[in-house]
Amino acid sequence: MKQATFRGKIVTELDVVNAMDRFDKEFRSSFPDKNWVTYAIKYKDKVYPPKQIMRLATGMAKVGSGGKPLNARFEELGFTVGPLDEETKDPDKTDDPETEIAFSLEYDMENSLVYNLEQLEPGLHLYMNNDITGQQLDTKVAGRIDLLAVDKNGDLVVIELKAEEADRQVCGQI
Repeated sequence: MKQATFRGKIVTELDVVNAMDRFDKEFRSSFPDKNWVTYAIKYKDKVYPPKQIMRLATGMAKVGSGGKPLNARFEELGFTVGPLDEETKDPDKTDDPETEIAFSLEYDMENSLVYNLEQLEPGLHLYMNNDITGQQLDTKVAGRIDLLAVDKNGDLVVIELKAEEADRQVCGQI
C-alpha cells in the first residue's frame, strides 16, 4: 500500500480515500469554494480541497499553508492534484458566509477539548487503549466519533462536535 509522510504522520492512500468519503458525507454541502480556490485533488469525477482532506486523513488541526509541499504528498499516493478552475468547481456548492469557518472551528474545538476535558466534567479524560486514542475514533460500523472519553466512573462518553446549526442528520450521526 502506498504511503507518504506529512509532518511526521504516515498517511496511506486508504486514509485519503476515507477522508474524501467523510468530506462528501459531512462537509461537501457546506464547504465554501473560496477556501480552496487554487488547487484540488481530482478523484472519481469529483474535486476535493487538499488542506481539508489532509486534516481529515491525519486528524491534524492545522496543516500549514498548503501548496506544493502538501500537494506533493497526495501525488506520492497516486492522486491527481491540479488547478481548480471554473469548469471543475463543485456545482452543488453554496457560498454561505456562516459556514465558511465551521470546518476549521470543529477542529479547533476538538483539539482544545482533548487537552481540557476536565473542564466539561471533573475526572473526564480521553479514551486510550494501547495505540488507540479516543480522538477521531473510527468505529468501523457506526462511523467516526469526534471524541470518546471516559468519566470518573469508567463509563464511556461520546462527544460529537458541530460548529454550526445541527440538523436531523446530526441526530442520526450521534
